[in-house]
Amino acid sequence: MTYKIKSKKVKEKKESYKVSPEKEVYIDKHNWSFEKKGNKMKVSLGNMSDAGWYWDGDEKDLVGFSYRLHHSEVSDEFYKTMEEENVTFEKLKPLYLKSAETKDGLYQISGDNVFWHFGEGDDEDEMYLQEENLSKEQENKFYEVYSPIKYEEFEKSYGNEYKQDVKKAINSSSSFKEFNEKLTNLSEDYREKVREENQERTFKALNKIKKIK
Repeated sequence: MTYKIKSKKVKEKKESYKVSPEKEVYIDKHNWSFEKKGNKMKVSLGNMSDAGWYWDGDEKDLVGFSYRLHHSEVSDEFYKTMEEENVTFEKLKPLYLKSAETKDGLYQISGDNVFWHFGEGDDEDEMYLQEENLSKEQENKFYEVYSPIKYEEFEKSYGNEYKQDVKKAINSSSSFKEFNEKLTNLSEDYREKVREENQERTFKALNKIKKIK
């Protein structure tokens, strides 16, 4: 199937995605699973017994699954198993394209739970506060004014751009590993966008409080 990305000036036509149902896939490993039946899929990572965490999804979650898997300890096992079972990325591209339409994967490549849920790595404000040599009152006021970008805001601003970037990555990839490496490159770009957004918010907050003596 050829998937064409239309110009932004043209209203995008809603695409339909079809996957040939002739090959079902059922792979259930200790720390991951990958199942396909027709146009439906189930995927999972981790296990509660020894990994201490577990995540699962369906065909709408393929992009996010791929990114997390690529950065896990089971990535080599996954690629080897897919090759042994003759499960090719090319045959699953339609489902990956459909997943991209939901903006799936943006959460993961822009920071995932570590950043968006736990706030680790969000230290732009602290770095600039140290440089400004603020008074205690100004510093307290800063945290009343400053608010880092929330994921919902980030998705609203960059979701459509992300969809186009991921669809290009899918269409230009010939293997699971190649696609996941391109996702990793995109991750650097989108994490930088998050940093830029928070940097701008930091500067705005500082400008508001500098009048406080």
